[in-house]
Amino acid sequence: MTTVDVENVIKIIQESTNILITLPEKSGADALGSALALSKTFTDIEKKNFIITKNQADKFQFLYGIETVRHTLEQEQNF
Repeated sequence: MTTVDVENVIKIIQESTNILITLPEKSGADALGSALALSKTFTDIEKKNFIITKNQADKFQFLYGIETVRHTLEQEQNF
């Protein structure tokens, strides 16, 4: 990524109200952990965000914040 790309990503995040973090259906602990860390970062800068994945593996219950992960979107939202 170039400096311009990074600046554009930062601008998009700053202008966003709702941020959706999606994961592959068969995501593992690394992907879930990364998504949770990204979610925490967004929360810290006061950005409303959601993580969604179809993966409902009980073996990841040890991950901090895993209870916030959604498996469906209950209603249509603007992301």
